[in-house]
Amino acid sequence: MSDNERQNDLLSKMEQLISTKLNGFEQRIESTQRHLSQSQISVIQTQLSASDTYTFRKKGNEEQFKVNSQVLEKMK
Repeated sequence: MSDNERQNDLLSKMEQLISTKLNGFEQRIESTQRHLSQSQISVIQTQLSASDTYTFRKKGNEEQFKVNSQVLEKMK
């Protein structure tokens, strides 16, 4: 095997190794982001359900809250 062939073989193996490592890193990041997103959605939903028991001082604020809640539900 010539020096050029060895270098090409070495470069090919390095490319495979780097590609494998980057793919694994990307999958871990995606999994972490998905988990964080789900936990944030859970917290938001908990806070929204807790706000249903809130008593507004002014009727207009309560009406605006209801409209905003309906819009949010439709956006989901």
